Amino acid sequence: MTPSLRWASGSFFLLYFAYVGLVSPYASFFLEKGLSAIEIAALMSMLQITRIVGPFSWGWLSDYLSNRIGIICLCACLAALVVISIYFLQSYISCFVWMFVLHTILSSLMLLGE
Repeated sequence: MTPSLRWASGSFFLLYFAYVGLVSPYASFFLEKGLSAIEIAALMSMLQITRIVGPFSWGWLSDYLSNRIGIICLCACLAALVVISIYFLQSYISCFVWMFVLHTILSSLMLLGE
């Protein structure tokens, strides 16, 4: 493994796990939207729920297209766009859909990055 590949791989895993480690502490953001504790718990469970279905579907797509790096780049760009859209969320349903889409996209990154 070349040094540049080690650097890229290490940076990828650092940023991914930094994101996962920072999601839970900022769940209080949803309190500002006026959501109840049950609704926030359902939103935070999206991370685990999408890890059941997401990796299989992204793995199949990667095998079908034979373009793992392209899918990683696409998903990283899509995740950035979805994260930016957090400022437009107004209701519980929009937060639910946002969390589902974001974590479905992010569930591909670890699988394909390995």
